[in-house]
Amino acid sequence: MKYKMTVLLACALLLSNGWARAADKNGDVLPRRFSDAMTWNLQNRVEDITITKVAVPSDSASRPKAAEKGKAPSLPDQVSQGSAARNVTENGVLDNQVFGSTGNDENALCITGASVTLKNVEIMKEEGTSSSTESGDFYGMNAALLATGGARVTVEDSAVHSAALNGNGLFSYGKGTGIFAKNVTITTEGSHSGGLQTTGGALTEAENVTVSTAGNSSAAIRSDRGGGTVLVKGGTFRTEGYGSPAIYSTADISIEGALLSASRSEGAVIEGKNSIALKNCRMEGNMAETRLMGGETIKEENVHTVMIYQSMSGDAEEGTSAFSMEGGSLLSHKGDVFYVTNTDCTIQLDNVKIQNEDPAGALLRISGNSG
Repeated sequence: MKYKMTVLLACALLLSNGWARAADKNGDVLPRRFSDAMTWNLQNRVEDITITKVAVPSDSASRPKAAEKGKAPSLPDQVSQGSAARNVTENGVLDNQVFGSTGNDENALCITGASVTLKNVEIMKEEGTSSSTESGDFYGMNAALLATGGARVTVEDSAVHSAALNGNGLFSYGKGTGIFAKNVTITTEGSHSGGLQTTGGALTEAENVTVSTAGNSSAAIRSDRGGGTVLVKGGTFRTEGYGSPAIYSTADISIEGALLSASRSEGAVIEGKNSIALKNCRMEGNMAETRLMGGETIKEENVHTVMIYQSMSGDAEEGTSAFSMEGGSLLSHKGDVFYVTNTDCTIQLDNVKIQNEDPAGALLRISGNSG
């Protein structure tokens, strides 16, 4: 029998004897496997479940101190973006051209402060390593295309490829900067090489874009320090690497009508006071239980498909995270569907088909962690 169940929760994390427990409004501690009580229906018969709101306030006294609440983390005075094989600073249209780079810390194409339309172009970052992972992740060093300094860049009917470390595909950096991609195919091979990367308060809009990433820490739709706004309509976004969700949000990300999948990672991650809003999307995650970090094999503390958390890196402002999904489907191959730790958050699901293939996984797990 198919029906809809609505759940309204207000939970608090209390760390006690190494366990994170949820407390009700009267202060009574619920069973440590309280999240399983929300999942038995899901695991035993088909139904629609709508969680209208989940608020998870963390006890600030029990966690490490991050950026001051209500304030964004500060950016370094020096922004290092490297060089470019081709640097465009004047408005114009570039049609049927190929832009390539094999140099270290070098963009194949950098557009600075100009309004430029790219049509039927190829942008190829074939070789060249990055001397700074942070500069590559935060500021666009070594990306195939970097838009910066208030540039407004339209990319249509084009192909972008990167085989380099820190070789993000389309990188939009800084307030006032925007990338507008339509009918674009993006492939990346190296680690720390996302497809669409947005940082420093920039804007990225994408329509009918296809992204495939192969490296570790290479989300298809990616953001990092300083965040921004990402709007996506249609398209396909797939990842193969470890620590490479289809979406990694330190920004406000809205996606409609897209296919989103990760072969060895979460489907989506939100860090800090940021959001993901999905409408009529199909998303699946298949997070691995172990992964390589440096020369070591790391066992994951929790396996899940959607993670909502606050790290202590300072890359995301501390506050309430928000995840919403309207229509579409969410497929979780391993572990819990939702995992929330060390942050306040809201989760809203409306008419979403949820399938959890792991009989030991919870629909929602609210828990502390060793960090």
